Amino acid sequence: MKKPEQIAFWRNRIEIIMRPFRSLPYTAFERGFSDTEDTVLTVHGENEIIRLTSENRGLAVTYDVTNDTISLDDEYNVVLAAKRLATTQRQFEEIIDENEEVIQKLLVFFKWKSLLKHHEVHIKEIQDKLCSLTTYQLNQRQVLQENDPFLFFIQKVLQVKTPNANLEVGSIQWFSQWDFPDITLLQETNKFTCYMGPNEIEKKLTEISAKIENELHKQRQVLLSTPLKIGQITFDSNQMLRLLTLIDTLKNTETQQSYVQILEGVSTNSIRQKELDKIPAFGLLNSVKRKRIVTYLQELQNYQLLKKEKKGFTLTPKGEAIRRLFEEESRRI
Repeated sequence: MKKPEQIAFWRNRIEIIMRPFRSLPYTAFERGFSDTEDTVLTVHGENEIIRLTSENRGLAVTYDVTNDTISLDDEYNVVLAAKRLATTQRQFEEIIDENEEVIQKLLVFFKWKSLLKHHEVHIKEIQDKLCSLTTYQLNQRQVLQENDPFLFFIQKVLQVKTPNANLEVGSIQWFSQWDFPDITLLQETNKFTCYMGPNEIEKKLTEISAKIENELHKQRQVLLSTPLKIGQITFDSNQMLRLLTLIDTLKNTETQQSYVQILEGVSTNSIRQKELDKIPAFGLLNSVKRKRIVTYLQELQNYQLLKKEKKGFTLTPKGEAIRRLFEEESRRI
């Protein structure tokens, strides 16, 4: 905005006016004492006042019975506060007159909000595909930015909170209800105006959706065809299926030691009685030292494929999705 020194002066004036109220938490303005359990009421008969305090709420007010008035700990002059408010209102209007382009940029966000509302089903489908895209990634990447800048812009616009449409545009109340997760977004209002037409945005969203779908297909194929190296051992899709199925089958019914023994191929009496030696993953890592198997299970946790429980393990949603992918591939073959 223009004239930053004028804006800084105005903000300072607001702080002076609001100082008595800053000591009150936001919840005090919203609910007062109505739902707090630690309210303490103290009666001072000699002064004819009642003191209400709430330590948890950080709220304290005094009620003067004789004059029927309520006062805060940090009292303020009502007449002077009213004059200051009128002054700051006038100063604010002067600032806005100097920054009309800011209002125009904000109005663009109203248009974007309305436009995206009409395409929310398509956008939701894209967001779901993006979630699937991260599911099949074993390394963390910022897929949002890498796929399309416009998609990243949409995601940020959806996070912007806009004021009530009934408020006067440019008023203090109107400005107070804007909430930007990233104020630099204001500088991007003109970047994507070419997509603001209903046909243009639908075409662009369809293009983005197809791009993500293509990337999703490639990731699945890479996951199926590229052996996963964990430590010194390389697992193909069939071995990964056996390993993840073991986790899915036993879940948290067996201890970590039992998991290690099964993968190691140790046929104990307990394992034979439970017929755990018939599980396809039995002996999968029979050439690996026991301490290495524990390390590999830890690596699978690092890949966010499984989660360690108090007893045993469970597959994460990511691990379950990848297990199903391997299972579908094995059936196809």
